[in-house]
Amino acid sequence: MNGGAIEVPDRVAVADMNEDRTAMAEVVELGRQAGGPDAWTGYFANHARTFRMAARLFPAAHVRLVSGVYAFCRFTDDLVDEPGQGATESRVQARLRAWKELAARSFQGETVGVPILDEVLGEASCRGVSWDYPAALLEGMSMDLTLTRYPDWDTLERYTFCVAGSVGGWLTQLFGLLDSALLQRAHALGRGMQLTNIVRDVGEDWTRGRVYVPESLLASHGLEADDVGRLLDAPRPLPSAWVAVVESMMAAADARYRQAWPGIRRLPGHFRRPVAAATAAYRGIHREVRRNGHDNLARRAHTNRLTKLVLAAGGLLRARL
Repeated sequence: MNGGAIEVPDRVAVADMNEDRTAMAEVVELGRQAGGPDAWTGYFANHARTFRMAARLFPAAHVRLVSGVYAFCRFTDDLVDEPGQGATESRVQARLRAWKELAARSFQGETVGVPILDEVLGEASCRGVSWDYPAALLEGMSMDLTLTRYPDWDTLERYTFCVAGSVGGWLTQLFGLLDSALLQRAHALGRGMQLTNIVRDVGEDWTRGRVYVPESLLASHGLEADDVGRLLDAPRPLPSAWVAVVESMMAAADARYRQAWPGIRRLPGHFRRPVAAATAAYRGIHREVRRNGHDNLARRAHTNRLTKLVLAAGGLLRARL
């Protein structure tokens, strides 16, 4: 008989394990509800009209690949931003851990029973996509749970790479393009688009408790993160300090777009055309922000269908020059 002390599991550790098991079951069920390839194009229709328009320029055989990557990104984002009623921060973190574990297993060739993982991650692995890209995306979603303020540009640069630059690299490798210089330009394009997203959604992000505009940039114009809430209800027009902040953010995005364009022109035609169209249409949001008086707090800038088409046509022309 062993006379040694019997180890009693720590109650907190047991609770954590139970929560992880529950989270695993939840994300498997949610993932199955997301459906298979026939459902993934719906993510474009519901969340990304610009990308949906651009995706139509892909050959039919490639639409499934692109919509699958977008669906994975969107689903992962929704685990964080739309967790459902009653979901605590701890539960959301557990779901994200479970999703990352399933994604890694699927990437390694294991069938986990969730089409959005088995098909999207499995195909990514087979086509030579680096695991670094899905892992970075998952890191970015984790940052949204733990980081509500961004002290400087370096921190924001890490975030924009994780949630968008990584997607540019993922898609580039998915189509068999492995040149490192081209991948750097793909990262830049994703970062530019994410900066445009941030500019467009400042007010919406504030309601979620987040301010992505770097505090160092705000401070350089005499502002701080909490001023976002104050300016939300302030009289219009907005002060020149805020206008300067917004213009600085858009200038940073434009710099990434300029860095990306030489890479866009190097892409094969079936990939170049939709990327060029999406890039030009997305950058057009900046013009709408200016038309709104730089009010990205109470108003959400968007381009209508005709404007998107005109901008996309300009992008197609630019890609041929």
